[in-house]
Amino acid sequence: CPFPKKNLDYILNKHFKKENFVLDPFMGTANLGSEVIFRGGFFIGYEIEETFYKLAEENLTKML
Repeated sequence: CPFPKKNLDYILNKHFKKENFVLDPFMGTANLGSEVIFRGGFFIGYEIEETFYKLAEENLTKML
């Protein structure tokens, strides 16, 4: 299930610094990855479900 953006913002505002690396072993559609890249960080994500992987790939490609 997607993580609400307000929760992502809260966590990243408290703990994230530009150029940090973030690992998400259950990436889903890569909402976290998109936000990390937007904030100037590096993202590594894993997803075994092909449907979600393709959506994540589309979302992350838009960020580059």
